Amino acid sequence: MVVEMKKKYDKYWGSMDNINLMLFVAVVLDPRYRLKYVKFWFRKWYGKDKGDAMSSKVWDALKRLYVERVGQNGASSSSGSGASLSRDSMPSVGNASLSDRIKSYNNRFKQHLADEDSVENKSELDRYLLESSEDLDVEDFDILMWWKMNSSRYRVLSRIARDVLAIPVSTVASESAFSTGGACFGFVSQFTIS
Repeated sequence: MVVEMKKKYDKYWGSMDNINLMLFVAVVLDPRYRLKYVKFWFRKWYGKDKGDAMSSKVWDALKRLYVERVGQNGASSSSGSGASLSRDSMPSVGNASLSDRIKSYNNRFKQHLADEDSVENKSELDRYLLESSEDLDVEDFDILMWWKMNSSRYRVLSRIARDVLAIPVSTVASESAFSTGGACFGFVSQFTIS
């Protein structure tokens, strides 16, 4: 029985390549943890390089979900105007001196940095990940209630959270993990985020 349980464990958890990234996306969508938590533990478990690579995979999966959902809803990915200046739309400095042109370019770059750092120009996903995490010591934290209360701030992410947090972690029933009947052996009972 132990050998069969170990096979099931290895199937789901034995290698990072086998683990469904949605498990980690669910952790990122827990406002107590976010992406910083996943990065922290990946680095502890696998070292900086592999940990960062794994964090990047989780980030990419979440970003793909977000972009897909924004595209489905026709919603804007950021609350700002998102307008960017092309070279053709930049005002010309004409016959200005070199010093004036450099000042003009520097001012444009400063404006670009201000726009880039502006919260209004960030997507919901970026704003969510930049916010500080909720208190880890709250024992009765209700993740679903948090998303319900914050759904007006995070319209797209709240729908993603609703869908991701509803995904069963395993197709194997937890009762069968310790079954001695021989018909079905399984391991991976519950993965609780909250």
